[in-house]
Amino acid sequence: MRHENTEMLNFALGILSSIVAAIILALVVRLQLFLYPNLRPAWNILKSIGRLRKAGINNIMTSRADYRFLRGGETIPRYLLGSVRFTLTYVGFWHAKGVEMENLRSVFIDLASRGHAIEMVLLDPDIDDSRISFMAKHMGISVTSFRHRLSDAWTEMIQHQREIPAQSRRNFVLKAHTEVIHSSAFIIDLGRPSARTLVDFKLFGTEREGAFAIELVPTRAPDSLYQRLTESFMSIRDAARIRTAALQVITNGRKEQC
Repeated sequence: MRHENTEMLNFALGILSSIVAAIILALVVRLQLFLYPNLRPAWNILKSIGRLRKAGINNIMTSRADYRFLRGGETIPRYLLGSVRFTLTYVGFWHAKGVEMENLRSVFIDLASRGHAIEMVLLDPDIDDSRISFMAKHMGISVTSFRHRLSDAWTEMIQHQREIPAQSRRNFVLKAHTEVIHSSAFIIDLGRPSARTLVDFKLFGTEREGAFAIELVPTRAPDSLYQRLTESFMSIRDAARIRTAALQVITNGRKEQC
């Protein structure tokens, strides 16, 4: 009798354990179905970390606010003073305006006085309207506004160059390029352990506030994204021509001596 009761108990426990196992399995399946869509983006990001590091991506700034936040609230002048150890090359449209441009004046004088080589490669003020029209449309501004900003940038840059002490002025070089571009870059300490390149991408029709940036550093991987982007901008720099303080800047159809 006791043997029969034991068998019945084992049978009941077996059925109960099967039911519990089925319930647990169902809950696990439902939990996976619930979590999978939510975890998949995070999992993809985790899988991408190795590829991003191999490509040389050090930081990504998805917006201007994000850009300022991830740099610790630094301004562009502070960012440059804290990053540049040997050389600085900027390749782009123009550089900064208003208060930001005035703050850069002391940065250029400081860096050049320390013996750091600075190259500012801006759009040639004599560039033709057909090329400007493409870039102005991309940036969401008029051709007239584009030319005014370009003219102002060259006037400011030449003034900055003149204000650098004579013994250090050779460390500050202005160059003009005529390429149609949609992004700009700071190339810092090229070929040095402290090298990095910060690329600022302009989105169609969004002007400056819609831009996003990627900071890259060298890696051992061949043909890295750092290498390709840096070489791309350096090829524009290599083809650019040096402009001197005798540059004539076009303003409202007139040529004004700077």
